[in-house]
Amino acid sequence: MFFVLEDPVANATVVGKTLTLIVVVDQDLKDSGAAIQPVIQENGGSYGGYWSCQTNNEDLIAGQEVAVSCTNNGPDPKDGIAQLRLGFQLNQSKNYLGTITIVDATWE
Repeated sequence: MFFVLEDPVANATVVGKTLTLIVVVDQDLKDSGAAIQPVIQENGGSYGGYWSCQTNNEDLIAGQEVAVSCTNNGPDPKDGIAQLRLGFQLNQSKNYLGTITIVDATWE
């Protein structure tokens, strides 16, 4: 799931900023073994992104709010890009069952 930020992202600083999602997962998602990986990515061009963050399944607690965050330490996406994709993807499972509720999202 991604949100695309356009203007005023153009020429903005994105290196060093942190994406934080407060999420609640249900028991089915917890049981699937899925991990949640925040995504900070260019929306176009080479789709360069920062992929070095992940909240592992063992850190998820069904029915409770959990912070999933990632700080863009570069080199991609670079400062000054025109559009930015922020969101998350699921990893480490062959069966992505269940529900994730996003309670809050910040980019600062």
